[in-house]
Amino acid sequence: MPAKAVASLLLASFAVHVPSGLQARNSLAAKPPMGWMSWELFRCDVNCSVDNQKCISEWLYQSQADAMVADGYLKAGYSGIHIDDCWMHQNPGRDNTTGELFPNSDRFPSGMKALGDFFHERGVGFGLYSAESPATCAGFPASAGHEFQDARTFANWGVDYMKMDGCGDQAYYEKGYHVMGSALEASGRPITYSCSWPAYIGDNESTKPFGEFIMDGCNLWRNWNDIDCSWNSLSSIIDHWGDYGSVMAPFAGPGHWHDMDMLLIGANCLSEDEERTQMAIWCVSASPLIMGNDLLNVSEASKSILLNSDAIAVNQDSLGQMGIRLKGYSSQSPQQVWARNLANGDVAVVLYNKVALELAKEGGLVMETYFGLSKDGFQKLSLGHRLDHFAKYIMLEGLGRPWWLYAWHFALLLVSYLGYLAVVYFVPKPSDISSGSYYQLLFVKLIIWQHMAEAIGCRQGPLMGHGALPNNYRYRLSLGTLRYTTLPALTGNRRNLLDLLVHSLFFVACVGFLSGQNYQPLFLYSVLACDVWIFLFDQSQFYASSAHAYGSILLAACFPAESGRLAGMQLALIMQWFFSGIGKVGPWFTYVNGPFILQSKIFAGQQWLFKLLIKSPDDLSPTFFGVCLGHFAAAAEYLAPVALMMPVDQLIWIGLITITGMHLYILMMPAPFDVYSWNLCFGLSGVYLFYIGSFGLDHLSGSEMSPWLTSYLLLEYSVCWYGQFFPDKIGYYLSHRYWAGNWVQTFFLVKKTEAVKLKLDSVKTFQSNPLATFDIPSLVCIPSCDC
Repeated sequence: MPAKAVASLLLASFAVHVPSGLQARNSLAAKPPMGWMSWELFRCDVNCSVDNQKCISEWLYQSQADAMVADGYLKAGYSGIHIDDCWMHQNPGRDNTTGELFPNSDRFPSGMKALGDFFHERGVGFGLYSAESPATCAGFPASAGHEFQDARTFANWGVDYMKMDGCGDQAYYEKGYHVMGSALEASGRPITYSCSWPAYIGDNESTKPFGEFIMDGCNLWRNWNDIDCSWNSLSSIIDHWGDYGSVMAPFAGPGHWHDMDMLLIGANCLSEDEERTQMAIWCVSASPLIMGNDLLNVSEASKSILLNSDAIAVNQDSLGQMGIRLKGYSSQSPQQVWARNLANGDVAVVLYNKVALELAKEGGLVMETYFGLSKDGFQKLSLGHRLDHFAKYIMLEGLGRPWWLYAWHFALLLVSYLGYLAVVYFVPKPSDISSGSYYQLLFVKLIIWQHMAEAIGCRQGPLMGHGALPNNYRYRLSLGTLRYTTLPALTGNRRNLLDLLVHSLFFVACVGFLSGQNYQPLFLYSVLACDVWIFLFDQSQFYASSAHAYGSILLAACFPAESGRLAGMQLALIMQWFFSGIGKVGPWFTYVNGPFILQSKIFAGQQWLFKLLIKSPDDLSPTFFGVCLGHFAAAAEYLAPVALMMPVDQLIWIGLITITGMHLYILMMPAPFDVYSWNLCFGLSGVYLFYIGSFGLDHLSGSEMSPWLTSYLLLEYSVCWYGQFFPDKIGYYLSHRYWAGNWVQTFFLVKKTEAVKLKLDSVKTFQSNPLATFDIPSLVCIPSCDC
């Protein structure tokens, strides 16, 4: 068929009827804006003491501007560097004299006017962020009620592009966005106006007042969900644009554009085919092209996609007509055709082979993904935003881990405990020991066995998709590999011969205690001495073996029975239960409880449960019922250990049943292997310590406790409470916490999810590869074990 005939057919199938009188309020953004924005990769990282090259600072934006010029992006049309959230100063949020917003002086020492001049000297536009709410989404001061003042401030700084987010009372948006449009217009400087209002008023594009946005001066607007660095997020946005294209297209044109959100190309979270797909769909849809990568680290393949002149020419076509998915195709169509009229009468066509991308991903032909991201992309996220991405992905997409992976890890768990039972069977009971003392010996052997098992294999489980044998022993028994020490000047950052001897002694002492017929304190002392050395000089391995969890129990086990051994072990376990667990509310529910309940093997795919616990796919916060459930579980977790200490049989039974149920619940979740392992260990420990060894707390043993053991347990209790409020100071491992989201903080400290992520981001962590052989600055902190 002749090309002209094909073009005619296409034109007929997606004719766009532009409402009469639809004119932009200003002459800005005649073509879809192009540029770079910091949010996708750099988020709200304000802790420059950890990494001053990736935190929100003037250095970050200056380096990206230089790269934009040097690498040809500016010449290709990407003309603006857009600063997103978290640039503002806090406490006070505004200048006490003028009432103006001002930047954080530590991270922007030269000020915003100087930064704008830096951009303009290179021919780069200056984009900035605020919100039509009292505070931004990250909790920084924003512009609601200060629109005209802030617009003048932004104009004085030389701002060329203003992104206005929501983050507050939606009832104010209709007024606030209109006022800001007028304020920018009156500022005396042409400032392109990006509005986020439409993204906050639902999924149905046919009900959104796009004409009102245009009359308010909006040159572009975010319509829908934030893009995450994953194919699942990207493809859902493509589907949404396809479903509503015919409704949205009449309101797109010179001066007013639908914004599909940032380009993920070069952010290391998509395959090359997926990156090409995004570029093609974004260009044919006349979406703004705002890169969300690190311009200093873009591969040549990704760069070639971003700089494709033909694709950019389609995006920047002067007719400004938005392309759409053609009639006859739907989001379920395996192949789709998208098309757009161009100014010279040509038609730009995109052939979207959706099924090929999906099959490639399901068949493992695309790179290994970490919750929809590449490994590099996932690891580049800060810890708080990694959890944010993880939780959303799990709740909406599921883990996608095959049944054999869970079977493999339960098989490992079975082998581990069969090994312990073999020790019990082949090491005979001494003839001169009572049954009670023998059971206590077996319990201590269980803790030693578990401690050694975790030292052999750290955090390899279905959660992260690992199917390998436990291999953490390789890190312990190696030379020259990376370690983390509190005394780097004295011992260096690489494992040496002394480390090898200490780790070897650890394993020898564990095996010595397990193989002995009698209670052998010397081997216990040796294990604890090794743990102390490892804590000081090889911290990641201290936590890899959960020494922070088992150490207190083993320390109590070192004391004679008549010096409070049993009560000491009981109190050590109670602290584990009290300061850690599953039933948290607020952010904990959002990041852990909600995803794990919804994706457990029992409840996976149950839409009724999703609706019962979660507000909507767009708002993943818990419903009122979910909040009540979280409060109930949290209260049960905190009160059950207390009940075990009460000298009342009924309360002890309630505590035992609740604690046992908690551990059974965890075993149903899609967790790493070590979580299954130590939860089973702690569940069995509870049965022994509070049912077999003693029904409830052994108050008699407690009254005879050694002052040294008492002092240690009180110190640990104090440290744990401090860590509840200041995990970024003491580290979430010492406080028996995984991150800042517990019940105490939910009530007293944490008011917004973003604040949780910022608090978590300030907790320093270790590099992910313990076998690395390069030097790095030492971190005197509590690490995250990701072996």
